[in-house]
Amino acid sequence: PTIDYMVERLEKLEIILGYIAIRDDYAYSRSLVGIADELDEEVVKEWENKYDFRIGVIIPKGYLIEWYFPPHEDMSLKILELGKYVKKYSVEYLDMLRDINRMGPFSQRVRKDGKGYKSILEF
Repeated sequence: PTIDYMVERLEKLEIILGYIAIRDDYAYSRSLVGIADELDEEVVKEWENKYDFRIGVIIPKGYLIEWYFPPHEDMSLKILELGKYVKKYSVEYLDMLRDINRMGPFSQRVRKDGKGYKSILEF
């Protein structure tokens, strides 16, 4: 089965409540994630030359924006610079997720009823 099918099945069974893919790229160690009600196309065009980023749509209204940064970038400056475009934001430490993933990829398991992990293929 495809990943989409498995994720949809797990959501229907209420084993997982939601799913989001994250970037696994060693060039970046952190990302800034923000939620915006509106997004100016001119600003997005400006970002295309400056940042590596992704934009998702939040239904019924809004956008999820994720900017990626290498270890040498100052995150506090990025928060000040990009925080004005979003109403809420958080910082993801991608290098920490890689360390956790070395213990066993989360893509191969899913937590069910708080009782440990099972393979995603068992469902």
